Amino acid sequence: MYNKKIAIVMMVLILFLSACSATEEENIEDAKQKVELSFEEPTKKRNEKAEGLSFYTPFRMKVVEETQNNLILEKGSNTYIMFYNRNEDEESTLLYELSKEGQSDFLIEEVYEGKERFGYFLVSEESHENVQVIVGIGGSKITTITSMSDLPKTAELMMKMVSSIEFKK
Repeated sequence: MYNKKIAIVMMVLILFLSACSATEEENIEDAKQKVELSFEEPTKKRNEKAEGLSFYTPFRMKVVEETQNNLILEKGSNTYIMFYNRNEDEESTLLYELSKEGQSDFLIEEVYEGKERFGYFLVSEESHENVQVIVGIGGSKITTITSMSDLPKTAELMMKMVSSIEFKK
């Protein structure tokens, strides 16, 4: 009798927890909406500087390495690679085309145009549990690996960051 009660409680708990977690499709749709809104909204205030550019980073994100045209950023256990090419303007499609090269099985492949700029959002499966995310505008992009459950907030953050990149003249 006691084992039966435990089994019933466990089944109810499993059903409850599985009902609370978003499906892959829901995470994909949520991420698409968040990235598009971030592309369209005003640029976040720039609070970080690197050689030749300034950009927005969220609280507790830090630049850990700087090389020519690349920054490695970390927030907690997550690593982000920011690539920028000051010779490409915000309407350039070069990085988008290069990012797609050799791959055709994207979970998400979205492009955004407006405000004299070209943006894109690419997601591909990295492993059973993780996805590779690339978000870019013109000659700048950010890449990371994240879980499917973290995809919406991660991709939104990445678009806010890449939208804010400004090159010093």
